[in-house]
Amino acid sequence: EYNSPTMEMNIKSSMLWRRFKTLFSEQITERYRELRENILTKENVTSKLYDFYNSIPRETMEKEYAKWHNMPHYNIYYIEEYLDNRISLVDQELGLEKNWQKEKI
Repeated sequence: EYNSPTMEMNIKSSMLWRRFKTLFSEQITERYRELRENILTKENVTSKLYDFYNSIPRETMEKEYAKWHNMPHYNIYYIEEYLDNRISLVDQELGLEKNWQKEKI
């Protein structure tokens, strides 16, 4: 399971992220806020995820699952949950009021 402590550690321990945030904090927050209003909404990201998932032939998915059945990232709901958590973490990191998990599909 992708919990926020692991993700939080990744985002907070990244030297590149800290430097970007220090140098371009206002620009990053403003651009992210713009993207969250349309492109990075739960509805849009989830729609793109399912479009991609549904474009993969079932036979291919069955072969992949047979070979990698113990890999949780092949579960579409697992990926969706990861995205929920990740966007929520970035929202928090940038101090935005909007909460990804409260959005409706």
